Amino acid sequence: MLLYAYLFFLLGRVELWLLFWIAIVAAACIRLAPDTRRERDCAVLTLGVGATVLLMWWLPFARTHLDARRNTLVARVVPAAGAITPDDIQLAAWIESHLPAEKGPVGLASLPSTFGSTKLLFPIGAAQALPLYGHAYNFTFQLFDPSREYSYDEYLDHVSSYFDAEWCLEHNVRYFHLPAGNLHPNHGLARAREVGLLVPIRTVASSALYEVRPLPWKPRVMPLSAMPASTYQITWKADGTAVADGSDAQLVYALDQPQFVHAVRFKYTITHATSQPAEAQLFWSGPGQSFVEHERTAHVRLQPAAREKTVTILVHDTVDQFRFDPDERPFTLHIRDMELLVKPPDQP
Repeated sequence: MLLYAYLFFLLGRVELWLLFWIAIVAAACIRLAPDTRRERDCAVLTLGVGATVLLMWWLPFARTHLDARRNTLVARVVPAAGAITPDDIQLAAWIESHLPAEKGPVGLASLPSTFGSTKLLFPIGAAQALPLYGHAYNFTFQLFDPSREYSYDEYLDHVSSYFDAEWCLEHNVRYFHLPAGNLHPNHGLARAREVGLLVPIRTVASSALYEVRPLPWKPRVMPLSAMPASTYQITWKADGTAVADGSDAQLVYALDQPQFVHAVRFKYTITHATSQPAEAQLFWSGPGQSFVEHERTAHVRLQPAAREKTVTILVHDTVDQFRFDPDERPFTLHIRDMELLVKPPDQP
């Protein structure tokens, strides 16, 4: 399956086929052990071209512009990543003219995905404008990150499900270019935009540039038992393992008293019949509220793996109950070390 995915990707990447052909020619020249001066010159020239192409591949221009949506060598486009409008391109130009490199790289809203052990990170919608139409290469959280600083792991830990404003500011990521509307699967960015951790400083119809604002207080850690108050279509075992009995499996957690919860964090392992990520959903409610499908909810992806993983989910609301729906498919989930990041009692 992984080989098929790579081959499908390579079919439209003409520049990669050219690189492959150069490598074959160079190997043939070496294997034939050229005897004449002309043959030796041909071999050296071929190897030189191959080395030049390899070196150019690592330049920011090549790594960001050799893209199926931009490169004139490629005949087809990739519409799945979302559209870029003229307004987005104008905003990208404004960003580059008003945010010099010393103000830090601009974060992009991206789609994290994996093929086996290969980790991929592709900008979505308007967030593609800076890599594809910009010239300064002052951005981050993209597969071909020119800065070579932040990648898939940092994006999952500090942006995607939990927007960590303090981490962003400490690492000089002070701005984000985000598409308007749905940011799935980036609940962290969407929720940060809702609660004011990301503040718009320039907007167009289809996207906006946001500035990161710090959390005005330091959260304190409050442990929460991993054993749910109630379950639905789940068999809960004493070792903290939940086995789904149906397609609407739910775990409900109740707090002793309402708390302003900044985030929920827990460690987990999850297994399925397939290796696809679990499309989990976390609901929360405050006093007098009920769980509602499209309100006070977070959609997150839980990655199946043999090793235990940690996920943090941004909430930033007053809460007295949580409901966790791990997946619609049959699964076995082990969950432990659950904790809440809550507002200290001395803060208004």
